[in-house]
Amino acid sequence: MTMLWTVQARGTERTALIHTEDVTSLLARANARSCFPELGFSDPDAEELLSRLEIETTSVDDWKLRCALLTTMAIDGVARHFFERHPEGIAVALQPGLCSRFCRIDNGLLHWIDVDPPSVAGLKCAVMPTPSRHVVVSACSLACCKWLDAISTAVDAPLLFIQQGSSRTADQFPFLLDQLVRKAPAGTEFVLDYDARLPLRPSRALSRGACLELLDGDGCAARYPRMRFVSENEYSEPLKWELDGLNALSRLFDGREVPSIAHLRFT
Repeated sequence: MTMLWTVQARGTERTALIHTEDVTSLLARANARSCFPELGFSDPDAEELLSRLEIETTSVDDWKLRCALLTTMAIDGVARHFFERHPEGIAVALQPGLCSRFCRIDNGLLHWIDVDPPSVAGLKCAVMPTPSRHVVVSACSLACCKWLDAISTAVDAPLLFIQQGSSRTADQFPFLLDQLVRKAPAGTEFVLDYDARLPLRPSRALSRGACLELLDGDGCAARYPRMRFVSENEYSEPLKWELDGLNALSRLFDGREVPSIAHLRFT
């Protein structure tokens, strides 16, 4: 069952219920320099954000923090790879919560949209001032796709959808994929983490590189004909090793605590 933690902006009465994955990720990023210096990760914005919040939570063990940080670093790498190829592109983060990814990879030119529940969007706007290139919008859920209609019709630039902590929206995930297949422009990319016990995979019914399949708990597969895995041949060697290593670790632990990363492209 998904856990929610109460988070409050210091010195105010503004609160929001934040998913466990978001809080764990924030704690991992904010403490990375002291807890995991060997990873070479630093996020001053996460450190500042944590100092502005009151979080009702027990401590999180180092293993969960490390796994959250490794996942964050891998998705950061894919996002940087996208903007290296499409500097004019736009990232759309799906329920990113307390994520500070925009600040980590911003080069002064990036355009970014966060789609969050109303209470989370309000909390973020209170404690995370953003430039005009970083827009925070609210949506009741990812299953409410007015935000997707607006983006897909109004934006004339390459799009990257980002979702970290996807297990919390597992009930909405098939519907979200259906909507993305229907509405996302060709060339749009989607990077997400997912539970390796219910894998995404290329369709085995068709040729290599064919459509995406999503398995359910009964072994039945839903097919998404416009979605393909991005070839690892497009990555730099460091990014390829990072993604391969994290996905191998996920398989070793059957997806528990360590998610797999999928990088998809729409045809």
